[in-house]
Amino acid sequence: MSQALDPVSALTYALSCPTDSPEQANALKALRALFEAQPNTIPQLCRPLLTNTISGGDSLFKRFAIELFGYALTPTSGLTPDVRAQLAFDCLELAATLLASAENNQILKLVIQCFASIYPLVFRYICLSRPPSRGAWDLLSSSKRRILEFIDDVNADVPNPGAPAYNSNERLGVRIAAIKFAQRVILVQTRPAQQDPRLQRPTDPNLTICPPNVPFIKAEALDAEGNMVLMQLMTTLYKSSNADILIAIINACAQIAKQRTSMVQLLVPAFHHWTPQALAQESISRQKSVDKANYVVLNHLLRQVQDGRLPDAASMRDSIIQALEASSRRMRDLNHLEQVRRAEAAAKRAAEPEDVPYAGSDAKRVKLDPDVVPGGVAANAAARAALVEFDWRALERDTVTNLIIANLQHFSEEHIAAAIAAFRGGSGPPSAAAESSEIAQVAGDDEEMEYEPDKLNMELETKAAEDAASGPSDALEAEDEEEDELTLQLGSTAYELPPPQPLDSAQTDSFLKATMLRFVSSGGGLASSSQSAGAEGQALTTLARGPPPSEMWVLLFIRMVTRGQRDTTGSSHNRAKNEKTEDDEELTLEASSSAVKGKERSQDEVWARNDSLRGMILDYVLEDLPARSRIATLWMNEEWYNSTSRSVAEPDYTDYSTWLDKMLAGYLAHIDSSDRTLSQLVLDLPYLPPSVFALLSDLAVQQSTTLPALEALKELVTLRPPVREEALRIILNLTTHPTTVLRISAIKAVKRWVPDVKPMDQLSQDFAIQLLRRLESHPDPEKGGSTEPTSTPTSTPYLPATLDSPVRPAQILQHVQLIFALCVKVPELLDEIFSAYSRMDEPVQNAVLDHFAPVIRSIGTASGTPAYTRLLDLLRTFEAGADSLVLRVLRILSDGGRPSSQLVALVKTLISERNLDARFLIPIITELDRNEIIKFIPRVVSMLGANVPGSTPGEEKGLVRSVFVAVLEKPARGFGQVSTNLPRLKESQLLEPVRLLVLLHESPEIGMASARDAIDICFGLTDFFPSEILAATIQQLVDNPTLPVLFMRTVIQAVKTYKTLISYVAKTLMTRLIQKKIWTLGKLWDGFILCGKIIAPASYGALLLLPPAQLAEVAEKQPSLRIGLREHVLKKGGHNISKYLDVLGREETPASTDAGAS
Repeated sequence: MSQALDPVSALTYALSCPTDSPEQANALKALRALFEAQPNTIPQLCRPLLTNTISGGDSLFKRFAIELFGYALTPTSGLTPDVRAQLAFDCLELAATLLASAENNQILKLVIQCFASIYPLVFRYICLSRPPSRGAWDLLSSSKRRILEFIDDVNADVPNPGAPAYNSNERLGVRIAAIKFAQRVILVQTRPAQQDPRLQRPTDPNLTICPPNVPFIKAEALDAEGNMVLMQLMTTLYKSSNADILIAIINACAQIAKQRTSMVQLLVPAFHHWTPQALAQESISRQKSVDKANYVVLNHLLRQVQDGRLPDAASMRDSIIQALEASSRRMRDLNHLEQVRRAEAAAKRAAEPEDVPYAGSDAKRVKLDPDVVPGGVAANAAARAALVEFDWRALERDTVTNLIIANLQHFSEEHIAAAIAAFRGGSGPPSAAAESSEIAQVAGDDEEMEYEPDKLNMELETKAAEDAASGPSDALEAEDEEEDELTLQLGSTAYELPPPQPLDSAQTDSFLKATMLRFVSSGGGLASSSQSAGAEGQALTTLARGPPPSEMWVLLFIRMVTRGQRDTTGSSHNRAKNEKTEDDEELTLEASSSAVKGKERSQDEVWARNDSLRGMILDYVLEDLPARSRIATLWMNEEWYNSTSRSVAEPDYTDYSTWLDKMLAGYLAHIDSSDRTLSQLVLDLPYLPPSVFALLSDLAVQQSTTLPALEALKELVTLRPPVREEALRIILNLTTHPTTVLRISAIKAVKRWVPDVKPMDQLSQDFAIQLLRRLESHPDPEKGGSTEPTSTPTSTPYLPATLDSPVRPAQILQHVQLIFALCVKVPELLDEIFSAYSRMDEPVQNAVLDHFAPVIRSIGTASGTPAYTRLLDLLRTFEAGADSLVLRVLRILSDGGRPSSQLVALVKTLISERNLDARFLIPIITELDRNEIIKFIPRVVSMLGANVPGSTPGEEKGLVRSVFVAVLEKPARGFGQVSTNLPRLKESQLLEPVRLLVLLHESPEIGMASARDAIDICFGLTDFFPSEILAATIQQLVDNPTLPVLFMRTVIQAVKTYKTLISYVAKTLMTRLIQKKIWTLGKLWDGFILCGKIIAPASYGALLLLPPAQLAEVAEKQPSLRIGLREHVLKKGGHNISKYLDVLGREETPASTDAGAS
């Protein structure tokens, strides 16, 4: 083992040792020391170590791996917060597995202790990741819930059915570890008093870093859960009967009160009203321990309130004092009980004779003690022992005061004065140990100190002046006369240092350049040299707690350049001008000569030298701006301060803007698309000139720099209210950019602020509304002009002054995409869309409709939601001219499922009240009952010949066909099923095909042309209208007293479609029609003759039943039938052949007749 020089070798040796042996224990102990000395190797080995321990049982090595993992996650390991966060995230799944499979309470406690560090690290890691990891979040949340169960569950076992019984003390350790974890959960899931993200510490993650648009990370829900965990601790505080648990909760609450001052108002009443009733079974000393912990926490809070460090708890001061008094009173009572108990025990022991033997045994031999104590000495010793054990705090204040006064009366005034003088003489300065402890205490509180260099310098100068003015100390009087006289002489002499030797221009330049070059070449060497200073310098550095030494050196150099190298010519010129001397030039030269010891410097030379020095700073910063952004910020702040202070005397002084532009130009030449340095840099600048916004606007439209520019603009909008309007204007303009990717990125940025972030929410909505109104051809005078805010522009650099003609859909999308995206979150914007749509030209409306469907689908069609209710209200009250938009919405709401009952009722109301187009019925036609379908079918069919605006004949026929398919039932196999994606509620409500055809023939509301087209559609639906259905329809129509006009057309179309119907028509139907005297019905008679021709020769028999006059008319109108009928008569023969031949004619010869017959 002594040969192991690195952690890997030491680990190999430890694994080679016998498992759980003392040798392995020593090896692991040495390995832990190596890891602590070289912490950078822990992240590389930690995950493999945990992986190897999951499958095995409890062992020394498993505990070592878990403890090492927990050590790596703490700040004491020396790892950076980012490294620790990455390690916690990478090992989260392994830690969760260890939590679920812990073999015993000891392993479980170690894992929970690790999770106390994992939770804040992984929480911050997930919130700052883009996009956040849903799997890691769910795993972290489930582990959190599991650990919090251990706070109250005293007897619950870990999730391993084969695990042995557990020790109660070990189980207590699990509960205490869970309480510590709960403390971390509360700190993470609450908000600090200072919510400015720029002032947040990376080591204190909280709800302020929650991403706003992540559905599974809700800050409100986490805040509520954090409060619930705090209430769980408070409940346990009141109910638990274990003193260790109560002390752990009290200590945890102390940390919560320190870091979350808003919680003090909840914690103080809980501590005030707490009583130790549940601790009745505990010993008095353990009860006192709980009260003492409570007293310490309350006393600490009281000091914080009195010092003004807890302004939120100032009103709780009286409650804290009362709680302290109650705790002190309980401790006094416990002390009194303890004294009574001890007195009773002593009396009991004294009453028992020592020489009485035990029953059933021989008398004990008397023990002889050679050291016999006299009775008086023993009595004094007993009295002193009683005094030592006596608690003076149990006495009342008046009693103690009286005792002190009574004792003081036994001493003379001279004796008391001498005692006071002796005490004062013996009290000297604090010891080195006390001094070092105070310094350590101050150093431990470094989080509450701020760096204020000007204030610190002023305090040091004041202290130095007071020290210089003070006389010699009393210790010097004991020295010899020569030293005493010399000291008095030096103390009374006013000594001044001689003025420093002035440096000429060349020396100054050389000195400054050498300083910068030394800093650049040494890099971090300045920090190490500072650390090598003496103990006094280190203590001063610890107390100052300012920036790192390297930054202090750069700050010093920057101030020498910006403040120490100002041109004195200008100030001298101003003084000479104010004095109004006769020779201004002479006085100016004299003043300049006095300032620089006779060396003349022109303004151009000074500026050139300053520019050269600033160029050195610029080159150094640009070498690695992401790593030196802090230095760049310091430089720009100094330049801004210098420019501001000189702007009164020199209005044209613009060094800040000049060098800021140079720095940004140099950095942007090498910027990376994923770099966040630009965002942080512009956020920390003291002032943003217009050139910076112009630069950001140009960067945003370039594909390679879109993301950094947008990120910087979003940060400015959120965190810099003075420039919010300008930054927001740029982002809003980008929402209309012709490039789709850039436009969508800007819209996503705007959606983050809607509807919860003020005032960006309202400004974004106003901008989107005005963009939409640019599409109106005749704006509404009630909503134009003065009612809208004038600060938001109505046009952008990426939109034309007027719309192109013809309208381009891409240009329309630039106007409406923003408001379409926002109305998903703010359904009230639908009002503006419907209102503006009604005042748009038809080409613009068509372009808007092409992009409106995704908006409605994104809003959702779930009945009862606020967005759906808002949409129904708009459909109920839409303006004239928005019919096509409403119709599109109805179709979208009914696609893919059944429309809601509210929607169906709404459309019925609109149809009856506003006499809307029949197209509005189509989306809900499947939800009507049979009587309603029969009622509205004529209106649907009437669309076929109505020339509806915005639709074509082919489209109208398709709509009617879809309606027929939806409302008809199939007559054959699969009866009652409908070939549509809109399911019916009741199959019995479907319409029979026969009834539909009869309705199309007989309804007076349907025009002739529409009915004809609808019947043609039915003949195309062969699945619904087979030959049997057509025969039944024809039979039902012929049985009616009056035949419809289109009857014979339908019969002819039926026999053409289905040849099997020819026999039925020829033998049955035509006979019935002859009986109904079809020749008296005009057009129907013509259709009858045509039908007879079409189905001939099957119709000859029925035609011969006609009266002679009608038969002659048939032969006259259809000559082809004359020949066929005559041949049929000749072939058939009979007694009436001569009568038929008289009607049909006898032109043909017998020979030809025979030939024809043959």
